[in-house]
Amino acid sequence: MYSTMSTAKTVRRRRLLSILFLVTMLMILPSVRSQGQANAGQANAGQGNEKQQQQATKETGSGAPKVSFEELMTFTKLGDLRRHASSYLAERSYSKSLKLYTRCITLEPLNFQNYLKRFKLYKRVQRVVEGAAGNAAVLKGMKLGEDIRNLSQEDLNNRMITDLNSAIELLASSKSGDKKSDKARIEAYESRASLHSKNLNCTAAVADYAYLSKEDGGTSYANEIPRHKKCEDTVRIINALSGEQNTGQNNENVQRRIIQFITDLFQSMQTQNVELLKRRALAYLQLTDKDSTYSAVTDLGTLIKLLPNTIQYYELRGNAYFNLGEIDVAINHYKSGLKMDPEDKGCKRGHKVVKGLKKKIDRSVEAEGVNDWGKAVTYLKEAWKLIEDWNADQEGRMSPEILVTLVLNKLVSALSKTNDFDEAIKVGEEAYRLHMHPSSVIPLSAAYILKERYQDAVNILKNCQQTFRDDSSLNQEIQKAEAALKQSKTKNYYKILDVPRSSDKTAIKKAYKKKALEWHPDKNVDNAEKAEKMFMDIAEAYEVLGDEEMRGFRHGGGGQQFHFNFGGR
Repeated sequence: MYSTMSTAKTVRRRRLLSILFLVTMLMILPSVRSQGQANAGQANAGQGNEKQQQQATKETGSGAPKVSFEELMTFTKLGDLRRHASSYLAERSYSKSLKLYTRCITLEPLNFQNYLKRFKLYKRVQRVVEGAAGNAAVLKGMKLGEDIRNLSQEDLNNRMITDLNSAIELLASSKSGDKKSDKARIEAYESRASLHSKNLNCTAAVADYAYLSKEDGGTSYANEIPRHKKCEDTVRIINALSGEQNTGQNNENVQRRIIQFITDLFQSMQTQNVELLKRRALAYLQLTDKDSTYSAVTDLGTLIKLLPNTIQYYELRGNAYFNLGEIDVAINHYKSGLKMDPEDKGCKRGHKVVKGLKKKIDRSVEAEGVNDWGKAVTYLKEAWKLIEDWNADQEGRMSPEILVTLVLNKLVSALSKTNDFDEAIKVGEEAYRLHMHPSSVIPLSAAYILKERYQDAVNILKNCQQTFRDDSSLNQEIQKAEAALKQSKTKNYYKILDVPRSSDKTAIKKAYKKKALEWHPDKNVDNAEKAEKMFMDIAEAYEVLGDEEMRGFRHGGGGQQFHFNFGGR
């Protein structure tokens, strides 16, 4: 009985425990389900954030969320700043990259890496600018930014040197034996030595190569030292020559030595330097030969590309073109300078003088076109006065050839047309003194012949021929002058009618009537024999000179007709 009751109790106890377990599970399951859902939500959220981060990385290439440049400039985390600066550099957004690297330096001025990174940016920009070769349109199409586009090559060089100096100074205080710092130090010295060499700062280059030779032990560094010491000595000689005060022929010799030293230095070092380039241009401008002036134009053109905002180079190049007689090109250079500074005295004066000269010459051409030779002479004399004043200010550096061809030959021609042979000869002799050349001797010889100074014409032409033996025009002019000399010893019909050789048919007819009336036998009864002879000579002279064909054949008593080539027309 007891056994049966015990068994029944055990069964009831088990049933009760089962019920309690079921109740407990029913109470726990909702809570577990909720926690599971929460965990699943968190997992999904984590996956979503990861996808967003990956998307940002894909968009920016930096692993950081895409943000505006303005927001980036507020960042203080250097890793992010450098990463974005590098990204902008890869995209060739040089201005933004520069600003971010500069912010890194502001936040962390004692980190040498910041300076080296900015140096590399400047170096890359310099290569881009050099590749564009100063082409403003090409540079404008690049994402340089105004702050970088306005930097000259000299500005870039100075900034690179400054950053390398800062990096080297910071690296000097770093622990020796640190491989990363030691490598950076050598690279910084290499870069600075190369930059000093490129800029022909040879003294500084020698010091850097000496350090590299000592620290790195490379023979290539040691080999650079003698080359740069020679460069250093050459620069010292150039400076000494430039400091000398010389005049006349001695000054010309000194300037030519300066030019040669600088040219040899540029060739041996395979580079140029702004200061020495300017010095060579100024030396060329001290010389008056045409080739030297053109060389000055070339050097000044290079300087304008390197330093496009330097007004002085536009003025000097405008002056050089003026001295070469290239009026329109000179005007354009003065205008370029005046765009930068409308009150610049040098460009302002040059522009005024050249514009005035162009106006005078153009008006003289207009006057010649209507055969108003008197006005042509007036305008050309005014033009000559402008040139004389300009050349005095230039200390006589205007090319003699240009002085002659620009105005003087034209003036000889115009004066001869007005029958002012004495003045034509005076101007022609001055032109020949300035520039002994067929272009100046031919109009002078023509003026001599018109003045009936035949022997002088022959002599000066033959004298010029000794220098210019291959000039065929001189042979032709000598034949004309010798023929004129020969016929001057026979009957001179021009002299009989008392007219110049440049007279036209109307002037000859007028002179004939006057002379015929003067020497008519009926009016000279007391001197009938002489009057009759003169009257016959006058009639013969008019018969020859009044007929174009006969005048062309005999030209006043034998020989051929002459056409004299005056300068300028």
